[in-house]
Amino acid sequence: MIEPLFLSVDELAERWGVTRRQILEHGMMMRFPTWYMFDGTIVQHPNLDRPSMDYYGPVRALTETISRLMIQEEIPHPTFALGSKPEVYLKLLTGQGLAPEDIIQLAPGHLDNWKETLSITELLIPMQSIKYLERAKDFEQPRSVKPRPRTATQEAMVLEAIRELGHDPGALPSRQPGRPGVKKVVFAKLSGRTDLFTSSTLSKTWDRLRANGKIVGGL
Repeated sequence: MIEPLFLSVDELAERWGVTRRQILEHGMMMRFPTWYMFDGTIVQHPNLDRPSMDYYGPVRALTETISRLMIQEEIPHPTFALGSKPEVYLKLLTGQGLAPEDIIQLAPGHLDNWKETLSITELLIPMQSIKYLERAKDFEQPRSVKPRPRTATQEAMVLEAIRELGHDPGALPSRQPGRPGVKKVVFAKLSGRTDLFTSSTLSKTWDRLRANGKIVGGL
């Protein structure tokens, strides 16, 4: 029998006898990379001299994507993913900031195969990573922690909105005289999500992200 390259979240949860949430906790802790299939166009960062390309295959989920799927089992399809180079994943493991070229933008392809949503069941974990963890002597299941659904979702959406505007959250441009800054534009973009944000909670979310180093610059 040919061994699969990936297991889904449900398949791995059954294999380990744990919950879906515990599997995603492993992904959030960077104990393995988490992927999903994408069919469309990969758009390179606008400031980089690289062509866009049609693509069908796995892309690596950002931690914001995993975080949102821990709260909701189905979310609007992400428009950004993590680059596949090993050094990009190493940056996450060591707590380094990501550069613009470490993020890829996802867009509909020529065949217009864009999916409107991404569900938790579509996440994939490499079998190679699974076996490595199972062999590790110090392997143990993560202890479930009480989720903070609103704050996790709010932070993920702010970071996603920044990237949709073409900016790197870790290196925001300074505000230009006479023009609104990134923070103001993001607030306007998310102001319609009254189920999650008020002007006060937007400010608090921004301050949390700046305090933990996920937002830098933009002053």
